[in-house]
Amino acid sequence: MHHAVSGNVGLVAKPGMGFRIATLFSTGFRAPNVDDMSKIFESVPGSVIVPNAKLKPEYTVNGEATVEKTFAERYRISATGFATYLLNAITTDVSSFNGADSINFDGTLSRVTTLVNKNRAILAGVALQAEADITDWMSVYASYTFTYGRIFTDTTLYPLDHVPPMYGRAGFRAKYKWVRGEFFSIFSGKKQVKDYNMLGEDNFGQATPNGMPGWFTLNARIGFQPVKNFGFDLGCDNLLDLRYRHFASGTSAAGRNFFVTARVNW
Repeated sequence: MHHAVSGNVGLVAKPGMGFRIATLFSTGFRAPNVDDMSKIFESVPGSVIVPNAKLKPEYTVNGEATVEKTFAERYRISATGFATYLLNAITTDVSSFNGADSINFDGTLSRVTTLVNKNRAILAGVALQAEADITDWMSVYASYTFTYGRIFTDTTLYPLDHVPPMYGRAGFRAKYKWVRGEFFSIFSGKKQVKDYNMLGEDNFGQATPNGMPGWFTLNARIGFQPVKNFGFDLGCDNLLDLRYRHFASGTSAAGRNFFVTARVNW
């Protein structure tokens, strides 16, 4: 059984002129779970993860700061910086099984890896948001997030797994009487080969030799609320019917698809 003391403290200030400043500091703790210590599984073809009963908990120190600004009560922008420092970080590394660095797993000769505690790791990034009420019935918005993760080794920084490439969303919303609509794009940047953790669970085998390509989708939806207790929505996701795949996913995302939703309240 593992124990740890954790907590958080925050501060919010409104100095005037439409500004809002928020800061947060916290500590965290994650004990190894049953899968980490007992399950054998294949993360990518040719690589198998074996249990490690000696895993120790990982600890984190976290901090974030947000600055928001509102102009004329119609335009809002915000920027958030965040960072997490990990001690005894749980990550994947090469290992052996019965003295062998490779074993036959489901008919495939697979390299043996296991979850281990690394000394230190860092996860940091920035999130930006903007929204503007162009008219009383229409607004535009955009968001962008970038994350950076690295493991400290004796020689160099090595990519931390589970770290997505930059991603975001942008579009506009409109609402007039009992009709509302939205047109937006969801996008993701390219995950370059140098940013993959080849020993972890980034599923590089599902990517191209140059990494995971960037992508974007166009999406639209419209909703109607003719009476108080009844409404329905129509929409289409991935209007251009593009083929794309989320980072680390083993399957491609859905193509062009239409949907109809009805809502009844009583």
